[in-house]
Amino acid sequence: MGRKQLLVAFFSIILTVSCIPFKNYYYDANGITKPKKANFDLAKAPNPYQLKETDLIDTNAVYVHKFTTTFKDGSKKLEETYLRFFKNGRFFSGIKENNYNDFSHGSIGYYTLNKNNGIIIEAFRVYETGKYVKEYGYIKKDTIYLFKYPFKNKGFPKPNNTNCKIYILKKIANLSGTTSW
Repeated sequence: MGRKQLLVAFFSIILTVSCIPFKNYYYDANGITKPKKANFDLAKAPNPYQLKETDLIDTNAVYVHKFTTTFKDGSKKLEETYLRFFKNGRFFSGIKENNYNDFSHGSIGYYTLNKNNGIIIEAFRVYETGKYVKEYGYIKKDTIYLFKYPFKNKGFPKPNNTNCKIYILKKIANLSGTTSW
């Protein structure tokens, strides 16, 4: 091999390796997708949030978001996702299934509540490599309104199905399970 061929081969390998996404997550024994090196902002400062009795989050319930998916052929399907909160500042986000105690398919994360019933959630979501995603919102009675971005100057806009996800409380009997993240 000549010098030019070696250089071309070397740069081809470098380019190929740099374009391969590296997974920064793994599946634990329970099937939960976890980051290899957890780096949740909301788990750090100063500690994970600890739910108070006066907070509006209900840990004996899930919060359900319903939406319609439209397929290429024009057919539609009503789908549901849910949030399940724990007293220790953690939450789980999953797809509607019969068993809300199964944490094997969904996203894990942390939440914090602030004044005026504001809520911030930070989830670890697996796309190509896995990343941390924050959503911002507020709680009003039995409903959580989550937006993709914080609205600092004028407060949150009037919520609707196009600008935020609306989660409505649904009481569930026999919730069990503990967080392992």
